[in-house]
Amino acid sequence: MRIPIYLLWGRKETDALLKPYRDFWGTYDGARALPAWTNLMDDSVDSYGAQLGIRAIAQVVADYPRARAGRLPALDPGQPYYSAVLLLLCKIALRERGEG
Repeated sequence: MRIPIYLLWGRKETDALLKPYRDFWGTYDGARALPAWTNLMDDSVDSYGAQLGIRAIAQVVADYPRARAGRLPALDPGQPYYSAVLLLLCKIALRERGEG
């Protein structure tokens, strides 16, 4: 989950490196939910949907190179720890790049 954010944060991203993530999450355009996980052995995905942090990463990848921290959702105090950290990593990475 964190690889696209680390690529952007470290300014190592390219269209080619982000393409697999964009393609994966792009298959869920218009769907009610993004999967929270994928089994790479059999391509199965969860059925309960991703929380805010994973959705933020998918949004940043989809919006690249026009992603902005200000377009991401606000931190929800009721969000689980891991999801909150992913959202904050997205915001920090974009702001440190000057893309607030």
